[in-house]
Amino acid sequence: MSVVEIGSELIVKAYSKVFNEREAQKMAMTTAQKLLLEGKAEGKAEGERQAILTVLNTRFGKVPQRIAKSVDSYTDHGALKSLTVLAVKCNSLDEFRESVCQ
Repeated sequence: MSVVEIGSELIVKAYSKVFNEREAQKMAMTTAQKLLLEGKAEGKAEGERQAILTVLNTRFGKVPQRIAKSVDSYTDHGALKSLTVLAVKCNSLDEFRESVCQ
């Protein structure tokens, strides 16, 4: 049994105390699906942040902690995509830092 199935089962039990079994199962699946999608989005954002830091590290050497922390604070896909382009195009870590660490 997967973690999602176990989580869904627990949610159904909790919802069943307030709603009928059918409604509880429907709500649990919706909740489980939402949690799964949120987990996927978080994983994708983490991958994008790691890619940005890898590009910077490859181009300029060790990335200062301040820049790494700033990159780690981003969660929006559009902003992370822009940071990826900036990491590829910037002429120095200082130029990247000026755009990111404000």
